[in-house]
Amino acid sequence: MVQIREIIDARWLRMLSLAAASAIAAVQSLSAEVHVVDRGETWESIAATYGIDEPALKRLNTDVPLIYVGMTINVPDGMTAEEAASARFYANHPMKLDAVDAYERKDYKKSAKLFSELIKNHPDAPLEIYYKRGLAYYNWGKMNQTMADMQYVSSRDAKKEFPKAASIYRDAQRIEEQRAAERAAIVGAVVGVAATATATYFTAKAASEQQSASSASSSGSGGSSRSSSSTSSTRSSSSYSSDSDSGTAAASSSKKKASKCGACGGRGYNVEYTAGYGLAKPEYCAECGKDMMSNHWHKKCQRCGGSGVE
Repeated sequence: MVQIREIIDARWLRMLSLAAASAIAAVQSLSAEVHVVDRGETWESIAATYGIDEPALKRLNTDVPLIYVGMTINVPDGMTAEEAASARFYANHPMKLDAVDAYERKDYKKSAKLFSELIKNHPDAPLEIYYKRGLAYYNWGKMNQTMADMQYVSSRDAKKEFPKAASIYRDAQRIEEQRAAERAAIVGAVVGVAATATATYFTAKAASEQQSASSASSSGSGGSSRSSSSTSSTRSSSSYSSDSDSGTAAASSSKKKASKCGACGGRGYNVEYTAGYGLAKPEYCAECGKDMMSNHWHKKCQRCGGSGVE
């Protein structure tokens, strides 16, 4: 029995020595930097910040039984400054988790607002916070805010950790330019209709006043003596006809001045934009007379039939 016990003890000692050697090798494989303990941090939270487990962190600090605020301890190297700052930031701000959760639930409005609150309180937040807020803005449809965040990230991303930021910026810019063109077309059509209605009203009013003046002149001529009634009637009729023709000519002239089609603005066609995010680069349109950023086509005006006049 004694011999068997000695054999077992020898095996246990060998296993323990192997485990100790593995632990020493693991510690040696981790090149260490330092971390200053902040308020509320524990072994577990610091280990999570640097992506290791608690025992591995303690093996880097075998001479430290307890930690306290302001104390310097060893931490593993290998993380970029941005990654370490991002990890510490996330560990201390659970609002980030709520923002990410809202984004995953496709509640982009809430996600963007939560990220904005984080940035408001911590303007030096990691670039990933700005990038994620930009994505939330993009999916929410806020292209101007998307461009601002992606430009901020691209201009500070020295290590190219967010390569898609520039392409998302360009995509948002194309969408915003397309929207601006569509808004301009709608405003132009509304203004054209209003101008046409106003011109038609004043033309009709002028024609009515001219007709009333002609009728009054004709009635005055009819009050002459019986002996010259035929001649007066003829003259009155002639005068009326002349005045009427003059009034008609004036009305016709007024209509010609205001005859430009209000629906197309006299072009004879309306611009309609196709679906999509626009063109990869500007293309010159001969009919528009300028470079265009969006796919579009010219549709014959239904109101004037393509003539450009009423």
